[in-house]
Amino acid sequence: MAVKKLSERKIQKLHKALDAFIERQTDDFSLSGLFKSPGIQADKDFTALTAESAVQELQSTRLVFTKDGKLFKPRQAFFHGSRFIISLTEEEILSRILIPGHRFLPFHSGGVDPWNCVLLLEGEKLPVKSIRKPINSLPIYYTLLGWENAPSLFMADHEENRDIFDTMEHTGEKKALITVFDLDRALQDPRYAPGTRLLCEVLDWRRGVFSLSFLPKDDGLGPRKPVWARKMEKGFRETFDLYGLNLPIFEQIAYGYFHAGAEVLKNPPLHFGGLLHASDRLYLVSLGMESRLWHEQTLTMSVIAPWEKREARYNPESFPEVLEASGILRKEAELEAYIREELFQRRGACEDPGELGRRVLERIKQGEEFAFAGEILEHAFNRHFKRLVNRVIRRYNYFADQDVQKIRSQILLTLDDYYAWLHGLDAFDAVDPSQIQLQTFAETAQTISFLAGFLEPLNEGGGSEEETKTLTSYLPQMQQNLEDMRIEISGELEQLAAKVKKAPPPFTLVRPGSPAPKPEGPSRKGREILQFRKPAPPPPAPGVKAYTMKISLRDIRPMIWRTFLVPGGLRLNQFHGILQAVMGWDYKHAYEFCVNNQRYNELNLPEETEEVLDARGCALDSLGLREKQRFIYTYDFGDNWEHEILVSKIDLLDPDGGGGPEPVCLKGQRACPPEDCGGVWGYRQLLEDLAAPRDKRREGLAVPQDYDPEAFSVAAVNRAIAKAAAFERDRGAEDEDENED
Repeated sequence: MAVKKLSERKIQKLHKALDAFIERQTDDFSLSGLFKSPGIQADKDFTALTAESAVQELQSTRLVFTKDGKLFKPRQAFFHGSRFIISLTEEEILSRILIPGHRFLPFHSGGVDPWNCVLLLEGEKLPVKSIRKPINSLPIYYTLLGWENAPSLFMADHEENRDIFDTMEHTGEKKALITVFDLDRALQDPRYAPGTRLLCEVLDWRRGVFSLSFLPKDDGLGPRKPVWARKMEKGFRETFDLYGLNLPIFEQIAYGYFHAGAEVLKNPPLHFGGLLHASDRLYLVSLGMESRLWHEQTLTMSVIAPWEKREARYNPESFPEVLEASGILRKEAELEAYIREELFQRRGACEDPGELGRRVLERIKQGEEFAFAGEILEHAFNRHFKRLVNRVIRRYNYFADQDVQKIRSQILLTLDDYYAWLHGLDAFDAVDPSQIQLQTFAETAQTISFLAGFLEPLNEGGGSEEETKTLTSYLPQMQQNLEDMRIEISGELEQLAAKVKKAPPPFTLVRPGSPAPKPEGPSRKGREILQFRKPAPPPPAPGVKAYTMKISLRDIRPMIWRTFLVPGGLRLNQFHGILQAVMGWDYKHAYEFCVNNQRYNELNLPEETEEVLDARGCALDSLGLREKQRFIYTYDFGDNWEHEILVSKIDLLDPDGGGGPEPVCLKGQRACPPEDCGGVWGYRQLLEDLAAPRDKRREGLAVPQDYDPEAFSVAAVNRAIAKAAAFERDRGAEDEDENED
């Protein structure tokens, strides 16, 4: 019986029994010893666990180490009595504090936050206090935890830090409230002198209790540095060989010490940060939204690419292993979600399970190919998939599924787009993956992994109400972030492909109704799709530029955004008119652009000044815009709507092709706020009023009839853009006639 099939109550009971068993162990133990323990043996659900499930549960506790899945060492016993060094920074000495951060990794369990560890000096517990520190001064203390994860630590330390990271884009100058150890009395000890290091000894690993003493400068540990460092490097290399980049950084550090052996814990000549600084075989690298340790300074696509397939060694009775051996990127929970989606469309009725399964596989295969290495593997997949379809059909409840169907459908559409894009990267067959040093790819994969992971609780009836609400509100932003990251990755791949003189077909946006080749990725009626066209000859280098841009309103969540295409020949006053149509404004108020700290508007006219230039005399092409550059467009200085514009892509077109493409909106999310509603704060109040019952709303609420803040239509926006573009062309012709006169 797999553990995940147990009820939540029984799973909690199992974990509690495992924790109690492990805490009693002072030496290595085996699975047979575990199953013979009274707490486990007494429950038939536990004894029904397979050996594989038992190993997974033991490892998930992060209370044991294992090399082979047969013998387990309690971490409490391994780290008990171990020693490690803390070197205070100059800032800490002057402030007489110790900032916990990553200092105690991996010498306490994951169930203890660093600031909740206990330091005993001469048997007395060091006091703690809360102080405010500029966020940009703290990375040095959190490096080994992964600075990308630091905001969540700050928010766990003090709830009020949440406001900083939830609402501010640039938090460097902001101050976070953090818990620190008070060293005022400790540093008055006559044995302490500036530069003296602190020696910590583990008294209780599970509860994070350490004794603290001063380490003399002539400690005699220096000559041991080379031997100690080699053992540590060997331990981490073994960890990398076994687990690659799959472990979080604190687990990498823990297993690094374990594989290095208990001797490295007795009297280390360096703290771990010192090893990282001195070693040329151990580096801290960025893996998307996290940090990892690695044996090279940079990560290449050959390391993190998901399409790199492993040897087809698998257990045919394990569906996850069959999926991995088949090179199928989707997990079992994703397949189940697709089946549930198909059942929902049929309102729960299914007369032919085989036909339902075929429809699900057809949808999945639009995004990736299934390459079975032999009939045995293909048979194993078909057998597991058939069982999954039948199991889902038996358990499916159409009425209960309505609560989660909407968010599940959005996640699956996002996955469809991602896998189709990923499959399309095969076109870059001339690019050597080892040349790609692209951390954005890892961030993309992690975002997809998070979304796919959320499908499992949805399959079981939904996650917590708070989790579902949070995901629903942030999903549009996550989808747009994924699109931006894919654009960045594709751009780098195109540059590398150009170097080997085999440029792959570029991504081309095809709008519904336009003639186009049959798409290689999934298409859905009424939605734009990304597909590959056959490569065209490169355009000659002077030419007309076309800009693909994304515009979003600042300080509004969920985001209100549009992606659109405009020709580079537009003057900024014409560009303003197009933006009004793109967003849905009414062309009522003044505006201003700020590009590279230069302002452009029509306010200080007719004279131009050094501070402000005439928007009517500057074209987009004259601004020197670069891909990935951002600039600001402000509209209505009363309500002060600030828009951030991202230049996603710049295409150089045929110089004989005229003035470039017509402005067009490609996609977007949510309706523009009503004019004159009071800016960001007024808009937020407006949303609260609209969400309230009619009898509870403010009197005289000025909202356009049938205003829906979630509404958005590409077709409607493009009709508005067409009118605006015609108006701007007519106005441009009038301006030219005036200049001729």
